Amino acid sequence: MNKIRKGFLAMLSAAAVMLSAVPGTFSAAEEAEIPDWIPRNFAEVLDFSNTYGSTHIGKGVHGDVACVIFPEYYDEKYEVKVPFGTEILYRERIVNEDNRTYEVVACVNNCMSPQDFDVSLYHGEKMESSYSFRSDGSSRLTETDIYSWAPDCITEYNEYREQHGIISAENGFVAFCASWNPFSILKWKITQNDEIKLAEFMLSTVRKIPMFTELTATWINL
Repeated sequence: MNKIRKGFLAMLSAAAVMLSAVPGTFSAAEEAEIPDWIPRNFAEVLDFSNTYGSTHIGKGVHGDVACVIFPEYYDEKYEVKVPFGTEILYRERIVNEDNRTYEVVACVNNCMSPQDFDVSLYHGEKMESSYSFRSDGSSRLTETDIYSWAPDCITEYNEYREQHGIISAENGFVAFCASWNPFSILKWKITQNDEIKLAEFMLSTVRKIPMFTELTATWINL
């Protein structure tokens, strides 16, 4: 009887160790380090996306925390990669009843000197999305990629268009902003000639999740 009891207790101990290693499972001490503004459920993900877009830098317990939300489009394993010196404070894969999936990642940088770093999402060997940040070496973070100024949510889009208008220039880019209904036949068409070459082109679609309004912004580097 004692052997059976000991074996059962051993199985429980092993299960507890395995559970503690599951991504998204945090101890009380780890939970205390995670800021309240980090999304923990699908409703909070939608609110975050409509307010900040894909990224936001906010205050944490010991300094700035960079939070990135990656949409996932395949029912397969994704991998989040950060460089040495950057710590993933929180990572959670959030799925709603319609199987819309988002990977929520919150990072801090522990380097004592300035460092540039990326937070990237990989699907197999392919990098699906990546965002760039800079740490000043004293726990303060700034976003350094194009998305730091290019709007990627309804709130940022409305503010940007109100301030800059439909056509503007920013950081060496020509920015076109236009609203359209996804059920219409209107589409962006970009052309170029021998005199003008497009060095870089990005077409981003901003949605007020989960509404059907779509706002499109086009960024062209001439």
